[in-house]
Amino acid sequence: MTDDLFFIRKIADALRSGDRERSLQDAFLRVQSMGTHKRYRRGRKQFMDFLQAVRERDEIVLVVERGCEEVGTMRIEATGGAGRLTGIVPGHYSLCLSTGQLLWEGEIYAADVIWSKAFPGQPLALAADTEDMEKPPSRTEALVHGLTMSLFPGVEAGEIVIRLNEMGTAHNEQ
Repeated sequence: MTDDLFFIRKIADALRSGDRERSLQDAFLRVQSMGTHKRYRRGRKQFMDFLQAVRERDEIVLVVERGCEEVGTMRIEATGGAGRLTGIVPGHYSLCLSTGQLLWEGEIYAADVIWSKAFPGQPLALAADTEDMEKPPSRTEALVHGLTMSLFPGVEAGEIVIRLNEMGTAHNEQ
């Protein structure tokens, strides 16, 4: 491997480690340290350019399962934003990063996703009435990595919305 691409071996070794997060942090530090030597300066620059390109295209991919069956995926830009998934009915759900890391697991109840159970006696505004209004969430929970989950009820099924908090951080999971 050429000196211009020395960082690839460091990253590959870290990814094979049992403690990937720690090993990747150590690898990044080694790349920075080695990059101070004339022999590796161009490689360090390419490494930094690569990281910048990844940051510009970075997104968080979330997988939603009900029981043991995938019901959908959401993509959220790592710079902020939200992912939405409709058709949420009561049941046992899990929310994972695409790498398999579990972020949340629990029950979603009828009172979370069915309007008449969440807000008894209150009429559900028609679509034409709600263009500039956002329905209130029936439930909101803070998750790890700066994510927040909100559930919005509908007539027969609801919607799950995952937001990356502006001040939150997210693991790059790709």
